[in-house]
Amino acid sequence: MLFRSECCKDNFLFQHVKEKTRGRGSDQPRLLDLILTNEEEMIQKIEYLSPLGASDHCVLTFEFCTYSEPKRQLKTRYL
Repeated sequence: MLFRSECCKDNFLFQHVKEKTRGRGSDQPRLLDLILTNEEEMIQKIEYLSPLGASDHCVLTFEFCTYSEPKRQLKTRYL
């Protein structure tokens, strides 16, 4: 896990998934599914849901947030 964390930091990336996302039955749960972004606040409200069908990976839902600058209003000036 340390290598992945250092690799993300070296490439200015943020790893948002913090809980284990794969495992079933007697298998040891592991964190295998990743959400990587270049901005820390870009991902919010991650939910870890039950796997679909025969999958052993959690379903992840999250909010993707972006920031956009407000549009500048043009003002007409008469001289």
